Amino acid sequence: MSSSDTPAPDFDKNYLVDLGGWSAWREGKAIAESRAQHRAEWNAPILKGEILVGGKTYYPRLNLRSKSFPDARCNCQKGMRGLVCEHVIALCLVYQRRDEALDLDPPTEPESPPSANSVDESPRPPAKKSAKTKKSGLKTMLISQEHGDEIKLRVLLPPNLESAAPKDAIVLKIQAELDGEYLPLEHLNRKKPYRVASHDYLALALLEEWCQGAPSSIVQLNRERVSILLDNYVDHESICFLSDPETPLEWEDNEIPGVHEFLEDEPTPVYGAFGRRSSKRSTTEEEDDDEEKGVGSKYSAFGGAKRRVPAESTARENTRKRKRADVSTDAGQMEIDGSPNFLAIKLFGRSHANYATALDLLRDEGFRNEPSNGKWWLRDSHKVLNFLATYWDRLENEWGAKFSANFKKQMKSVKTAEIATEIVEVRNGFNVSLSLRAGKAAEFEVRQAISVGRQYVSSGKSIYLLNPKRIEALGKAQKALSGDVRSELVPSFTQAVNSAALADAERILSPISKDWQPPESWIERSGALKEINRLKPPPLDESLDQTLRSYQRIGVAWLLHLYTNELGGVLADEMGLGKTLQALSLMQCVHRSDDESGPSLVICPASVVENWIREAKRFVPELKSLAHHGSQRIKDPDELKCYDLIVTSYGTMSRDVNILGAVDFKLIVGDEAQHIKNKKTQNARSLRSLIGRGKFLLTGTPIENSLDDLRALFEFLMPGYLADRPTGLDPDSRNWYDQRHREQAAPYILRRSKKMVAPELPDKIEQIFYCHMEGAQAGLYEKILKDTQETIYSLEENGANGGAVRMAAFNQLLRLRQVCADPRILDPEMAAGASSKLQAFREILEEALEDGHRILVFSQFVSVLKLLRTELEDQGHSYCYLDGSTRNRQSLVDRFNENEDIPVFLISLKAGGTGLNLTGADTVIHYDPWWNPAIEQQATDRAHRIGQKRIVTSIKLIAADTVEENVVELQKTKAKMLEELLEASEAANSKVSLRDIKDILGM
Repeated sequence: MSSSDTPAPDFDKNYLVDLGGWSAWREGKAIAESRAQHRAEWNAPILKGEILVGGKTYYPRLNLRSKSFPDARCNCQKGMRGLVCEHVIALCLVYQRRDEALDLDPPTEPESPPSANSVDESPRPPAKKSAKTKKSGLKTMLISQEHGDEIKLRVLLPPNLESAAPKDAIVLKIQAELDGEYLPLEHLNRKKPYRVASHDYLALALLEEWCQGAPSSIVQLNRERVSILLDNYVDHESICFLSDPETPLEWEDNEIPGVHEFLEDEPTPVYGAFGRRSSKRSTTEEEDDDEEKGVGSKYSAFGGAKRRVPAESTARENTRKRKRADVSTDAGQMEIDGSPNFLAIKLFGRSHANYATALDLLRDEGFRNEPSNGKWWLRDSHKVLNFLATYWDRLENEWGAKFSANFKKQMKSVKTAEIATEIVEVRNGFNVSLSLRAGKAAEFEVRQAISVGRQYVSSGKSIYLLNPKRIEALGKAQKALSGDVRSELVPSFTQAVNSAALADAERILSPISKDWQPPESWIERSGALKEINRLKPPPLDESLDQTLRSYQRIGVAWLLHLYTNELGGVLADEMGLGKTLQALSLMQCVHRSDDESGPSLVICPASVVENWIREAKRFVPELKSLAHHGSQRIKDPDELKCYDLIVTSYGTMSRDVNILGAVDFKLIVGDEAQHIKNKKTQNARSLRSLIGRGKFLLTGTPIENSLDDLRALFEFLMPGYLADRPTGLDPDSRNWYDQRHREQAAPYILRRSKKMVAPELPDKIEQIFYCHMEGAQAGLYEKILKDTQETIYSLEENGANGGAVRMAAFNQLLRLRQVCADPRILDPEMAAGASSKLQAFREILEEALEDGHRILVFSQFVSVLKLLRTELEDQGHSYCYLDGSTRNRQSLVDRFNENEDIPVFLISLKAGGTGLNLTGADTVIHYDPWWNPAIEQQATDRAHRIGQKRIVTSIKLIAADTVEENVVELQKTKAKMLEELLEASEAANSKVSLRDIKDILGM
């Protein structure tokens, strides 16, 4: 089969959202739905094509050699940085629909819709999510997919459309239908969220763009813009004539008879963010336009047809020209004449959206109106140059001002000072120099001008304008790079930037320097931290690689990238997403590819040491692992070096810090990072003293809430990376340091929620959490087990009948199961801390509640539930409780489902395993195993059932190396036997063999 015959992947919505995110999906969907002539061609493993947006052609390309790590390219700004842009998503959708109807329903994810000017939008740090609504991509309205009243737009055309169209002066009236009443757009509450359909959203985005602010109810547009606006409403009953607003106009072949014929023959088209090219223009006219814009020619991959492709050097200029054309409305254009000594400005008409703002600006800046010519004059060289330094960009790019030929001639000697960046690679990083270049003006001249508020300097025969926004941006960049809020602005500045600070420095520098282009070695180290699709696939064993989900594989690649570049990081995925598995996969990669000897070290709470060992044996059995804990502690550091993976607890680490500190570890992984959030504790000090090439932390709890916690974690990960705050700071300065530390830490924290990776997850995640008993609990268990064995042997020797043996075994087995659950059931004097399961429950509870989860806890022992009830009360948590004696079952269920302030429901397995609907919870904990997995399943299904909108996590707590673990194993093969043995009513008469009993008891 040829490569072209190899079928492309199925570009379903989940895959595309995972590929580019919700914003790119929505924008790509809107582009794919447009009437433009897009093209898509598959030649395995590459999908490429042409996408038309707003009269501009984009050439997206997607290399799918690896579906988990696709390589995307496009000639837009995002695409040239290797990001998956909306044009790549549109390409996939266009290719997908060649044979089938495309599912382009608006996504249900409560993400923000795309903005009308998002074609060249750069990626931003993730914003904090509100619990109820999020601000939409619109600047002047709040749009939510889930909350708010629904509004529908109605577009009313003027009765004089035929005569108004040739003059390009078509006045439209836009109304919003709310609760059956039509309102002007100005009457909508701008602070209140609304729900709109996708076609109405795109219309609002266009109107906001054309009005340069809040969309107006009365708007005057030219034919091209009216046509673009109507294109959003094909086959929708939203277009009427003002003279008959209750009669929607009918569509025929994507046009409205009696309307569209008056919108044709546009001689000079302009393009909105979602516009289309007029079909009436000839190819020659298009090529002539391209020649004027500096467009180079290139042969297309589709049939060799010659097409015009914007050169990268002119892409930004073409965007500015389009924006200037878009703000030119029928209310007239601002006209500017003058020289370095005077300015004469003619404002646009009063109906222009920006008229009032512009008028206030001119008055504030000292302009005087001259009634004889209607122009506003400023006659003072100093004021003129200061005004142009501050507002030239706004006049040209926001308000679309027209500059006269005289102005252009007189202003040839007036230029704008630019921020220049120079990067020199040195041994431990890079030296970055920032300078404000104003020709050959000396640095002291620039400094003096800034200090006295003069926004220009002279250099030879030229005058250089000092834009205040650029000056402010330069000052902020210098403070951020130096890490000192008290540093003063200097025209020339040099700062050393180490490898850890590259991603943060790039975030600071790229927006302010137009010539920003870091060297390849810089990009290689920092690129994957801000553009995760640049990560290289991790070199995993094939069986482990197939076990991982896509987001887990990306997590491993991210961790490996940090390790390779001698950096550290925090894997902060939500509970249940497999942080342990990702960390073990990293260890496999490191031990497979790193020639240097040395073990990896995991430090975790004592309650999860056994779980790490079990997971390591399951997923990376080739790594020789050791639990350095309890009786298995090793005293000789050289002996530790014989292992590949050592797992220990925080307490053991602190006691054995001298032994562990004598070993050079490849990796040091701190699990449940909240255990070192206080840097003054013994745990934190001991952990910081250990030696390791790569240092990582795992946590499922949000760490952004406390900056002191964050700083404590990074003192272990990358000492010195987050600078200490000086003492004696004022509140604003303290806030500055806090914000800088958040920004610096962000590239080194990877957090995915279940909601983010939902397409990759099953509806239910099931986990077994192994707990290792120690101390008094382990001693009590061993004593009862020994008594049990002796009892059975004694009965056998004395010739007791089978029923007596089974009854004795059952009684002893019950006691062993109770010890596993909580030894205080048999010995009330024993401390709560003796229970390994209670310690594990505390860890799980803390993480779950921090993430906002609600929990059902099942146990077959009412005595266990009562102990847990006391535990929750001691911690101050609200809860519901249900056992066999409860009478008001349904009222408790309703209370839990309706009150989100109650995080935990304690339930007896027998009393609440069936007949309850508890979809208010999304986490289920089985505190002890039941003989029949179907009963446990029924209990889990109290949360995992119709009405549940979240992914349910089911966690089973098992005491390792006990009868509980044996029960879990025998569930698979001898469920009937377990039923007879563990049900008290059947125990005496059951036909369970003595061999089966000994299997459970581990005899």
